[in-house]
Amino acid sequence: MTDLLPTFSTIDPAHIENQLDEWLNQARDTIQQLTQINDVNWSSISYPLQTINNSINNFFSPISHLNAVTDNKDLRAAYEACLPKLSAFYTELEQNEALFGQLSTLQSSPLTDLQRRWVELQLKNRKLSGVNLPAEDKETFKAIQMQLSTLGQTFNNHVIDDTTAFELPITDESVLLGLPDAVKTQCKQKAEAKGQEGYLLGIDQPSVHAVMSYAENRELRKQIYFASSTKASDQSHGNKAFDNSATMVSILELKLKASKLLGFNNYAENSLASKMAENVDEVTAFLNDLAEKSKPFAIKEMAQLKTFARDQLEIEKIEAWDINFIAEKYREKTYSLSEEAFRQYFTIDDVLAGFFTLMHELFAVEFKEITAFDTYHKDVRLFQLIKGGEIIAHCYLDLYAREGKKPGAWMSNAQNRFEFADGNLQRPIAFLTMNFRAGTKDQAAKLSHQEITTLFHEFGHGVHHMLTQISIDGIAGIDGVEWDAVELPSQLLENWCYEPEVLKNLSNQRLPDEMIKALLDARAFHQGYMMLRQLEFALFDIQLHALTQAPSSDEIQALLDNVRKAVTVIQPPAENRFQHSFSHIFAGGYAAGYYSYKWAEVLSSDVYSAFEETSIYDKATGQRFYDTILSQGASKPMKDAFFAFRGRKPDTSALLRHAGLV
Repeated sequence: MTDLLPTFSTIDPAHIENQLDEWLNQARDTIQQLTQINDVNWSSISYPLQTINNSINNFFSPISHLNAVTDNKDLRAAYEACLPKLSAFYTELEQNEALFGQLSTLQSSPLTDLQRRWVELQLKNRKLSGVNLPAEDKETFKAIQMQLSTLGQTFNNHVIDDTTAFELPITDESVLLGLPDAVKTQCKQKAEAKGQEGYLLGIDQPSVHAVMSYAENRELRKQIYFASSTKASDQSHGNKAFDNSATMVSILELKLKASKLLGFNNYAENSLASKMAENVDEVTAFLNDLAEKSKPFAIKEMAQLKTFARDQLEIEKIEAWDINFIAEKYREKTYSLSEEAFRQYFTIDDVLAGFFTLMHELFAVEFKEITAFDTYHKDVRLFQLIKGGEIIAHCYLDLYAREGKKPGAWMSNAQNRFEFADGNLQRPIAFLTMNFRAGTKDQAAKLSHQEITTLFHEFGHGVHHMLTQISIDGIAGIDGVEWDAVELPSQLLENWCYEPEVLKNLSNQRLPDEMIKALLDARAFHQGYMMLRQLEFALFDIQLHALTQAPSSDEIQALLDNVRKAVTVIQPPAENRFQHSFSHIFAGGYAAGYYSYKWAEVLSSDVYSAFEETSIYDKATGQRFYDTILSQGASKPMKDAFFAFRGRKPDTSALLRHAGLV
């Protein structure tokens, strides 16, 4: 076994670019040698290619992670200088005709099923990277990929920088009425750290959620809503220099141009070529069907909230900045459930302990914390995963929001499970990143139910990556899994967040039974609205990328407005610029794939129903899921893996039932 934990302390921005050049030059020499090999077999071709990818990933993944969680000027400059080089290298690799020929020859040689699957995906990826294009078009395609890598980073930088640029000083504490004491304490500490009196409010994720959910001051909610929903846009309340309008247009133009070079009519067709869904019509029909089934529930929910807002809160017309606040008040009044009161029972250590117990019950895996390790921030934690008495993986846990950290929650691959040519096995390592509300000087961090669900979700990605039994780079863990199926394990684990026995364990047995009942009673509340919210994003995404002509910024806005008219029950103000910070599709991997969350939720709900048919702790069902899906990486198409687990095709009924939309 090989453990190569990242040594963050040795990463020097001044040397990153030169070090990457050395790795890429070595890789190019190896690739040239591979194209000259006469004896084409699994060992002579696949191992060198896997080793190249593994080595570059192990070098650059800690750098990429640091750039996302500890943004600073020198690191950002070094990271951005590397992106075009990496993009150029991988495009060259995948467009190498001689190497494509070697892989085609390998496909005809004796191979195991796993080996054949790897070769099939390698050939498919190369075709989608333009290996068959004429030389001039190849160069154009390569240049496009380099530009896209830079533009994606620019998009993210603008979101981070504009989030940081906005600060709202508050001197009158009464303005913060309703906010949890922990939030006010953090705002006060933030002001003190900058030598200011009173409080400082920002538009980081925890702050926005707290204000939108609890602030009694309607004007404050409106102010934070507009600052948050217009960031990185022409309407920005922070710094209009970070406007993503032109960046969005350029990204869409380049993706469309690359797709047409490959023979597709639009980027959506290109994206779907490697997913479970077969075409745009299938995705659109899937989303519209869910919208049609969900909208009556959302309309009913909104009618209830309007009546409640008028009668109980003296709000005659609900605006976008009122929805979460009214919903929280309604939840408290109707179900005797307060998210903030719920939070008091869930310290981070208790939640982690309860989660680790669940993982042991389901998949016979243990987590052991390591306290002495090379880290980049005092709050980061490191865990070993142990199965059958053997260490099988590691994961880093970075839980709390802070300045200079990319918003959102994600799992990223620090290191893959990989068997070297000499038989030595490299263990997988995961980075799990959240942006929860941190504790204060006097109180440990505590999680809301929503944050617990987020934690389970990201750990779902983590165990998918770390519990793999596949050791071939490219099909191990989440690598190679269809993008619209990769959310299956993450969304599956969310279901246990609603099980009374699990909730008890997460709270160290402190959570009262009446609060559990209130949570379960309220589970279906607001689900119609939340379903439509996700469908709005997904329909906007697929329609945007199905265009055959690149849109202007105004046309992007018009398309989103039309989607909202069709599916939403409360229209946001005209100034809303959600798309300008929609990093999932403009700077992440979800372009023409945001529907994947709902697509995979159908799969995950159906899988969970198998546990409901036996027991939520059923070891046999857990083992079967582990054997057929969780440990198998991309060793087979997900439709086959799902059928192996469930014995049939997916059924949407479990999703609708879990959401209370039946």
